[in-house]
Amino acid sequence: MYQMLLLLHIVAGTASLASGIFAMMARKSKGSHTLAGTWFYVAMYTVGATALIMSLLKWNPFLFSVGVFSLYLTWSGKQAIFYWRLTEQHKPKLAEKLPVLAAFIMAAIMILVPGWQMIAGAGRMSPVSMVFGSIMLFGTIRDFTVFRKHPYFAPRNKDWLLKHIGTMGGAYISAVTAFLVINVKGVPFWLPWLLPTVVGSALISFTIRKWTIKLTKHSRHEIGQTAVTD
Repeated sequence: MYQMLLLLHIVAGTASLASGIFAMMARKSKGSHTLAGTWFYVAMYTVGATALIMSLLKWNPFLFSVGVFSLYLTWSGKQAIFYWRLTEQHKPKLAEKLPVLAAFIMAAIMILVPGWQMIAGAGRMSPVSMVFGSIMLFGTIRDFTVFRKHPYFAPRNKDWLLKHIGTMGGAYISAVTAFLVINVKGVPFWLPWLLPTVVGSALISFTIRKWTIKLTKHSRHEIGQTAVTD
């Protein structure tokens, strides 16, 4: 069973790399981008789920935490585009908040336990786990803040589109990281774990900044058109 799961994990990981790059390169509208994005999040859900099961079959807490990290980013990115496409006011349900709570708890564990291991002089992967845990902790705290400040979500809030870019980009970084960890040898062990996060985060920040400007100009154009019509 473990070998079958591992094979599925590898196939899904490869599919996520291919579909993810296609989604990023495709025109951002319903069509090829949406289709590639659907393949991507299905592949990433499969990657995360198989990682969780394999980590339980052969207990590996680090693999388990990375699986949760990947699932949270993918789920969060999918939810963000759902909220962006709202056509009327929406009140988030409990089922939409529970995954955030689970990710928050896991993020705290990913920081506290490796921190204790580092103090005890053990846990080579502790710094990596703490970095991923900190990223997820920040994301979940931001999610809870949004839930608290905005009990009802308005349609076409551009913040959700920007979050979609950030979280789906983060999910793709996790796929690239896994590929590099397995295939890149002869370098410091932490390099393939953290380099994609550093480079990818910079690219995500650039993309979000570009889309923020684009959406702001689009909003001003719509306001101007409305004023002329009125």
